[in-house]
Amino acid sequence: MSSKSNNSSKRLKKVGGAQRLSHQIDRLCEAVERRSSNNDTCGASIKIAMEHLEAISDLDPMNEIYMFATRLFLNKDKREIFVSITQSRVKLAWLISEKNEQDMANNLIMSRCL
Repeated sequence: MSSKSNNSSKRLKKVGGAQRLSHQIDRLCEAVERRSSNNDTCGASIKIAMEHLEAISDLDPMNEIYMFATRLFLNKDKREIFVSITQSRVKLAWLISEKNEQDMANNLIMSRCL
């Protein structure tokens, strides 16, 4: 093989490798963009959770459970569960259950400190 064809072959390999790398980078960028846009639409915002909370007619905004819920919604997973529950009375029961669970955990911590 002559040195000209050898150099040509090396250039083709470099170009082919660069094209593959460029294609892989493009695919990676597309995947990141898809993932970012999915995260924006999949998660329930605090605003949406608050709208669901305010739609519970039996719940007074001055109530302890209401105030607890506003802090609970800082946790994305809890917020998404709350918004996913379809019935208002079940939402309220779930909030009460979450508060009771947190109260028990706090009491356990306090009793260990004494």
